[in-house]
Amino acid sequence: MRREASLVVFASLAAVAACDRSPDAAAGADAGAGVNAGASADAGASADPGAEARMAAWDKALKGAQSLPCRAIAVDGHVSAEMPAPASAPESALEPVPLRGEIPTDTWLSLAPDSRLVAKDPRTTRETAFVGPARVQPCVAHREESWIASGRFESSIGAGETPGAEEWAVTPLGVARYMAAQLQLDVRGQDATVGATVTLGTGVAFLWLPDDTHEGPAPRGAGDGGPVAATTALDDDGWRRMTGGSLALARTGARAPADAAAFAVDQCLALTKQARALADQLLAGGVTQDAGAAKDQLRIRRIARAACAVAALRVEILPAAKAKATLAGRLVEARGVRGMPSGDPPGGPGTSSAPAAPP
Repeated sequence: MRREASLVVFASLAAVAACDRSPDAAAGADAGAGVNAGASADAGASADPGAEARMAAWDKALKGAQSLPCRAIAVDGHVSAEMPAPASAPESALEPVPLRGEIPTDTWLSLAPDSRLVAKDPRTTRETAFVGPARVQPCVAHREESWIASGRFESSIGAGETPGAEEWAVTPLGVARYMAAQLQLDVRGQDATVGATVTLGTGVAFLWLPDDTHEGPAPRGAGDGGPVAATTALDDDGWRRMTGGSLALARTGARAPADAAAFAVDQCLALTKQARALADQLLAGGVTQDAGAAKDQLRIRRIARAACAVAALRVEILPAAKAKATLAGRLVEARGVRGMPSGDPPGGPGTSSAPAAPP
C-alpha cells in the first residue's frame, strides 16, 4: 500500500507543474513523465543513437501543442485586448480582437455592451462564449480555464467534450468546473458589491467557494429557464455538486478589495502548504495503512488550485498599487511551496496576469 500511495503522490506532483500559467512549465511536466516512461521502456537500449533524438523531438512537439493559442471563431460588436502599456502611457492600449484571429494569452479582454466573443481551444475544440459588458480572460495559460472578472460566461454543449477534460470558470466569488454541461455565469458589480448568478441547464457542474463567499437563491428571473432554484450538495472531494437551476453567490460581509484579495491569498497559501505536507509525508513513507492519505492529498491539491485561482484573479483586478505587488509576491510564495519555478510574478510589476494554482 505504501508503494501505491507513493505512486499516486508522484503522479499528482507531476501534474502540479502542468497547471502553471507558463506553457514551458506545463510542457516540462508532461514531457518529464514521457521521459520517465521512455527511460523505463528503453532500459538497456542505450546503444540506439536515435533514442535521444526521438525523445527531444517528442518534447519539442509536446511543447508546441501545449502552447497553441485559442482563436476567436465569433466576434460580434467591440471586443478588445488590453495590451500592456509602455511606462510613459497612463493606460493600457486596446487592440481589437479580429474574427478567426489568435486570442492573446493571459491578457484581459474588454467586451462592450451587447458584444459577444466565442473562443475555441485548438487542441480539444471546446468552445466558450462571453457576452458584454465584460472583462475576461479566455484560455488562461493555454488551458481550458476562463477568468471572468465581470460579464457573462456561457458553455457550448457538444463542443470539445473529451473524457477527463474539464473547463474551469474562475470568478472573484469561486470556481465552477464541468466536462459537459450547459452552464452560464453572470458576474456583476465590483469590489465589495460583486455578485454572481450561476445557472445550470443540463449536465453536471461542481462549485468551489472561498470561505468569504456564500450561496443563496438566484435573483428573480435569473437564467434562461426562469427562477428555478438550484441546490448544491457537498461531495467527498470538497466541491459542491450542483443541480439544474440557478443560484446566487455573494460576498459574506463587506470587505475592501485589497482585504478580499489578501484573504484569498491566505487561503491559497494554507491549502498549498497542507497539500505539500501530505505529499512529503507520503513520499517519506510515513503512510503504512492504506491509500487514504494519497486520496486526501489529491483532494486538497485540487481545492488548492481553485483557491489560488480565485486569489490570483482577485489580485489581478486590483488597481495598480503597492498592495497588488505585495500580494502577487505572496502568490509566488505559494508557487514555491508547490515546488514550481519562481520568477517575475504574473500580476506584479511589468506583467498582466497572476500565477495559477495546482491541480
